[in-house]
Amino acid sequence: ISYAQAEYSRQSGEAIDDDSGAEPGVRPSSDLANDLADLRGDLQSVEDETEQLGRKIEAETVATSERADQLGRQVQDAGSHAGIARNELEQAAPKPGRLERINRVLRRLPDRIEKTGKAMEVVIDVAEPFADQWFNQLPTDIFNLVVKHIRLVSKNIEKAGQRLKKGFGSSKPSNGRPPLTIFREIDEPWCPEMVMLPAGTFLMGSPEGEAGRYDDEGPQREVTIGRPFALGRYPVTFDEYDHFCAETRCDKPDDRGWGRGRRPVINVSHSDAEAYCAWLSELTGSGYQLPSEAMWEYACRAWTTTADAFGNGLTREQANFRNLRQETSDVGAYPANAWLLHDMHGNVWEWCQDWYHENYEGAPNDGSAWLDPPGTHRLVRGGSWNDPARDVRSAYRNAYGPGNRVGVLGFRCAGVQEQS
Repeated sequence: ISYAQAEYSRQSGEAIDDDSGAEPGVRPSSDLANDLADLRGDLQSVEDETEQLGRKIEAETVATSERADQLGRQVQDAGSHAGIARNELEQAAPKPGRLERINRVLRRLPDRIEKTGKAMEVVIDVAEPFADQWFNQLPTDIFNLVVKHIRLVSKNIEKAGQRLKKGFGSSKPSNGRPPLTIFREIDEPWCPEMVMLPAGTFLMGSPEGEAGRYDDEGPQREVTIGRPFALGRYPVTFDEYDHFCAETRCDKPDDRGWGRGRRPVINVSHSDAEAYCAWLSELTGSGYQLPSEAMWEYACRAWTTTADAFGNGLTREQANFRNLRQETSDVGAYPANAWLLHDMHGNVWEWCQDWYHENYEGAPNDGSAWLDPPGTHRLVRGGSWNDPARDVRSAYRNAYGPGNRVGVLGFRCAGVQEQS
């Protein structure tokens, strides 16, 4: 533009506006003046294109970083499945049902690793032309960050492969207790995620001095869970239950307008929950049922003896209760207990197998459900989004008529205890 101004002055001898603050002269309507205007337009176009390129580089960098983060999570999933298979091998007993479940886990591992590898290839495909096209314009620190993510993903996949080749390595829990196993019988999102819990002995009920205690929480007694069993990591969700409804052509329960998806299913009766467990058992070939009251409290406590799994007094950061949200929350939105189980306190009441009795006099001490004599109400445990702190303690007991379908009632599945 400066060159064009000088050339115009030389040829015409007339002053033009050079945007310098000097007094402007008479602007001629000549071709040279038009050329000058065109040059100014070209300069503006270059500036616009430069700005657009900067935004594109920023967007591509963010997208690549997000893809790398996603890959990191997928690699963690692959490692988790490797750990699951390892723990299954360590705990396996030589019987067909147990070995078949191990085989199912092992068969899924190659697919997991393959999917992770393919996802990494996608990131490389995105990053390579990105680097070729804008390498000179891309800040060095941003490009190095992209390369770092790709190398990290590759390294983690390599480690996962090495671990598989070594037979999944070994795992020694820091507390000397058996490692926990997380699994799905069928690797589909509608199949509930389960945690295999260890056998053990615990004090069921509450001590007489516990704040907020009710009389039906005693007498406190020793109960032995003689064999490992599985329990749902979360309450059954609408996603999981809606799939069951679609497969069995039964009516879907109302969500009260709160949303479905990862929210715990509500408005299900005791028989609805049992029907779901029976359907899941038939589909997977493994036994599913509602937990006994003893199994539920044992799992909730996770070796603790305090009023709740986190201590003596829940906070609003630990559970959905006390009507703080005035509705259910997505499962897993609050911390898990020591056994990786979420929402054992609050969110929804959970159906158990047992009939309600007014105290524990005469209750079984082997972890089985108390079904004799039959009663009129079934046990529910855990409290809900609508209940005070006193009613979401580990030992608190409540009961509903088995046909009740209300907005505070849900359930989680238990696996039939394994024979030793």
